[in-house]
Amino acid sequence: MVLSRRSPRRPRILVTAFEPFDDRRVNRSGQWLDAFLRVAEATAFAHVADLTAAELPVDFVRLPRALARLWRAERPDVWILTGESGKGDAIRVERVAVNLLDAAIRDNAGRRRVDAPVVHGGPPAYFAAINPRTARAALERGGVKSVLSLSAGSYCCNQAFYVARHLTRRTKARVIFLHIPRTGAGRSRAAPRLADAAQGLASLVRALARG
Repeated sequence: MVLSRRSPRRPRILVTAFEPFDDRRVNRSGQWLDAFLRVAEATAFAHVADLTAAELPVDFVRLPRALARLWRAERPDVWILTGESGKGDAIRVERVAVNLLDAAIRDNAGRRRVDAPVVHGGPPAYFAAINPRTARAALERGGVKSVLSLSAGSYCCNQAFYVARHLTRRTKARVIFLHIPRTGAGRSRAAPRLADAAQGLASLVRALARG
């Protein structure tokens, strides 16, 4: 989804979320992205940035291909990847993507990965290409609780973060990954409200658009 006509004077910003997985009907990152897009449309983001949004597959084989297609088509200056997490009560700003896939659950095609690299021959890890503390501060200025987190795990969220950094490694593109806690029974702490998370993400996008 492209929200504004491209202009060489505005930064290109790509925001991605994931489809549902593990037999769930929704993915909270997709709900977060939808809420953010409503904020963007209501607040004239077209004057701030050329904004594109996309949903990613939870599929170890299809995911890298989808990311490569997005990179070729959009060439964003800023790439914000989002996913859902099963823990915490705050948006997690991930610092590191590791070259490892190792997860107990299968992807949506029924595959598992155990002790597998994300990219054969790739470096052990990539750091976020946006200062995580700066990103956290921008999210909190928008009104959503946020914390720094070491890594994006070892499932498809980490795969997407690593591949995005690998694709953009020789460019000036700024890349970061954010996790939003999912809702559900048995949580000891409430997850952020989508309205708050959307305003926080809008605050981050504005800050990154200003450079």
